[in-house]
Amino acid sequence: MNLLKVLVSSPLLLLAAAATTAASDYDWATVYDGPSAPQRSIVTATIDNTTLLIGPRIVSFGEKGRGTQIQIWSSADGGGSWSQRGSVASSETLIYGDAHVKLSGDVLLCAFRERDEAAKSWRVTLCRSVDLGRNWQFDSVIEESLEDDRFVGAPFLFVSPASGNLQCYFDSEKQAALRGCPGHQLIGMKERSGQGDSKRDWSSAPSWSKAVDVLDPSVQCNSSYLLRDGMATLATTAAHPTTIVVVREGVHPASPHANLITSAESHDGGMTWGHRQVVHAPQGGFNAYNPYVVAAAAPHGDGNDDDDDDDDLWVAFCTDETDFPGTVPDPSNAPVSSRRCHVKATHRVRPTRTAGATTTTATTIIDKEESVLDESRVLSNSSSPSSSPRSWSTPPSAVYSAAPHNYNVGLFVVDNTLFATVNRLSDPRGVVILRAGN
Repeated sequence: MNLLKVLVSSPLLLLAAAATTAASDYDWATVYDGPSAPQRSIVTATIDNTTLLIGPRIVSFGEKGRGTQIQIWSSADGGGSWSQRGSVASSETLIYGDAHVKLSGDVLLCAFRERDEAAKSWRVTLCRSVDLGRNWQFDSVIEESLEDDRFVGAPFLFVSPASGNLQCYFDSEKQAALRGCPGHQLIGMKERSGQGDSKRDWSSAPSWSKAVDVLDPSVQCNSSYLLRDGMATLATTAAHPTTIVVVREGVHPASPHANLITSAESHDGGMTWGHRQVVHAPQGGFNAYNPYVVAAAAPHGDGNDDDDDDDDLWVAFCTDETDFPGTVPDPSNAPVSSRRCHVKATHRVRPTRTAGATTTTATTIIDKEESVLDESRVLSNSSSPSSSPRSWSTPPSAVYSAAPHNYNVGLFVVDNTLFATVNRLSDPRGVVILRAGN
């Protein structure tokens, strides 16, 4: 049995128990429930004083659904209805997935995964549009894995607050193998400069940098520590705009390797990263996976006098815990279509303070019978140099549970209102978009 151990040391500030409760929950109302809407990634743009929501949707076609197409869909009524706006890429032989869009200046970018079954290769590709998704051009190959069928995928586009460079974060079994750990997976990052202007000569865009590992300073993958970080999303807050927070799924390093979600911070534009902090790790071997993070204010504040809405982060994710009574956890390596997923959310809160006390916290996943991690180096809740220590609200609050099988959880913000998008895999299949309210 795996346990979540919280270590507290205290000279000057005491972390009250209330800091680990779900002090602020949203109520979620369905905005759209239908067959055709973007999956996971949605951006906003303004045309003629109209706010458009724009995002990608991947569909199958052809004989036995072997062809795939990345479509772009848009909504002009806040997500209540959707129409196809354009198509990024279409192939009868390549399998596309993990599409993510980013508006950089007045250029809409779309990064996605390509799978070539015949060649046993994986690729992360970038395309661009200068008319908000109606027409698309190939831009570049960000990363590729051409040997030993090592996965690269799940790209997330981001603009570095330190340099203004365009960055792409992605899952990489290739990077793990280069570190001497085949079979493991970590997050890689590449960047390039000079983005965001539709009038520039994109044909002469600079090449992508060498990949940087998004990894704790002292974590080493080995036979006793399974590293399977993936599905990275990133955010900054208005209060600390130069601090990047990455949130990703992973696995408990000890068998049976249940999924959990962790975060980490970078203060140098993503070049180096601090120790990981547990966002959510269900007990009893249950799973939390497929996370998405955005900066958004808590609906009623976080319950503290020093509440700072400009420093709030929300994470939505899939989990099979508590809502499926009488069941055992799903294997973390099971296909997503067969895994049970209700969508929940947690937010980052500032600790409640008691005068005359101080605390630092460290959260470490350990095994009941044998410690598999060094508590000083893994999964620690370390404060950033610019903010008080933060924790994530527990238990998480419910977002969507009307269907048992879901995936592609996403979050986006429009006019300070938080929205969630969920790809429903149960019949009738489709996309659900929900709006958060008090």
